[in-house]
Amino acid sequence: MSQDLSQTTDRSWMSWSCSAHATEADRRNARRMNVWTAVWVGIYLVALKVLESRGDPSLLVSAAALLVAGLAAIPFIRSSSRFLREADELTRLIHLQAAAVAFGVGALASLYERFFVRILELLGVSAEHVSDLVEVNPLLPMIVAFAIALRTLVRRFSR
Repeated sequence: MSQDLSQTTDRSWMSWSCSAHATEADRRNARRMNVWTAVWVGIYLVALKVLESRGDPSLLVSAAALLVAGLAAIPFIRSSSRFLREADELTRLIHLQAAAVAFGVGALASLYERFFVRILELLGVSAEHVSDLVEVNPLLPMIVAFAIALRTLVRRFSR
């Protein structure tokens, strides 16, 4: 009694990965995770701006910014855990593989930063421009790699 679901695939729900028939609870979990991700990133960016705008902030301001940004991560972590815990096996596999790719890219970005700086210096790029280019946190390449890997894996497994 196998069903042919090829005609019923809901392409509008690609963020769920490959499940054509995600339940309302699955969709709600994914929406919550996305909302808490945006809230956490927003609070983190505001905390960074507060620290940068104050010049040399006091220990109290720095600790408060760190505490607020850290506490904002808790709902994000909980919603992500719930999303993955209640997801189907293929969705978990896709997210795990995308996370592995992102971790590898982040590790390479942090390990090869000095080599990248040296190559730029040998190419004649001024030290001021080099410091601006390499000040990118390894988190940015990790986020981009996760998004690309997630989209690639979804397309690969949804065929």
